[in-house]
Amino acid sequence: MNTAFPSGGDREAARRWLRERTPDVLPGPAPTHSSLLREQRDRLLAQAGYPTDLGPTNTAKLDLALDGPAVIDHSASLSLLGAFFTSLQNLVTAVAQALEGTPTTAGQVAGYIVTATQLRSAPAFPSSYGLHLYGPDTAALAWQQGPLPLEAGDPPPPESTPGLLPDAVSTLLDITDLAQDQDSAGAQEALLERLLPLGQRALGHLTTFAGTLAQHDASLKMTWQPDSDQARTVSLSTGAALRLKGLSEDVRFSEPDERVLEGELIEASLRRGSVVIQVDSGTIVSARTEAAVTPRLRDDLLGKRIEARVQVTVARYAGGRQREIYVVTEIAPSPLEAPDPT
Repeated sequence: MNTAFPSGGDREAARRWLRERTPDVLPGPAPTHSSLLREQRDRLLAQAGYPTDLGPTNTAKLDLALDGPAVIDHSASLSLLGAFFTSLQNLVTAVAQALEGTPTTAGQVAGYIVTATQLRSAPAFPSSYGLHLYGPDTAALAWQQGPLPLEAGDPPPPESTPGLLPDAVSTLLDITDLAQDQDSAGAQEALLERLLPLGQRALGHLTTFAGTLAQHDASLKMTWQPDSDQARTVSLSTGAALRLKGLSEDVRFSEPDERVLEGELIEASLRRGSVVIQVDSGTIVSARTEAAVTPRLRDDLLGKRIEARVQVTVARYAGGRQREIYVVTEIAPSPLEAPDPT
């Protein structure tokens, strides 16, 4: 076979030359986001000597559609996009940390929380400006509860890791719905009820996130698909973003104060990481539990007298009002009998 490309401008010879070198079997379809994730995961597992049959790759999806003056002909200004995506990622991670345990003001977020809430961008879809964001592979996250921690020297992450991103995004969608619906009675109080337990770090990122939209007169539509059978869509107008910014930035938090509570554990949720304690004075205290404490809720403590060490933060907000936020850092059966009420 003559391997030289035909010269002299003979088009038929050029077509024949190309046909002779075109394979009968065309390459397969381009790799997808999920297939690349699975290939990478399987390669790392094989190198570490672990099995690769972890089940199908399952990544949650968040579709975003931005609109407003900064969005023209399916393009958006970099000043909007840079600030928006940075604040969105920081917000989701901070909300996950608050839901997982103790909300913080500053400092490093645990590596497993950062990994479990990392969002990645995929090609845009038709919209004013729309794109798909994907979470990490939940099968790989579930496997990482086992023999290999996410970072060398770190303890293995808790069992709740695969649920961190869905819980954080669902909380963000709840907040968005409440911010959008401020015409109904008690809507602002309901919104504050969701915001205050998140703590200063999350509310700081929420202020930046909402402020970015308001600054650019942009609106946002989010569609969350934690799996293939579910979808939830919420919208945030520029006006709602402005209200959300105002509420978030007006909240002030005190430094945490350590206390010991003794009383009866009357409610406990392993799934939500929360407890309700009736202390000896008769006061009912609702509290979140740190990630390390939550598994202790299995220890048949419900209905028993317990001793709980808690961190108490005072949140001060509109109109001079304040609320105490409790986070349980230790819990155990109480060694003391309940005091005689007489």
